[in-house]
Amino acid sequence: MPLWLWLVDSLAIIVVLGLLFLGGLVARRRWIARKGVTFELSVNRGAEHSASGWVLGVAVYR
Repeated sequence: MPLWLWLVDSLAIIVVLGLLFLGGLVARRRWIARKGVTFELSVNRGAEHSASGWVLGVAVYR
């Protein structure tokens, strides 16, 4: 098998894995939203109050 064909196959696998990952994120978000009212939030997980350490997420009212 020529080298360029290996590269094309590898690129296709990377694209498919990326799409599966994004699809999983969408499915997880919808699954969380089914449980109740959801909203987007940002949480600073660092010990000190600095600009770094912020994490985006989804919260649920129960």
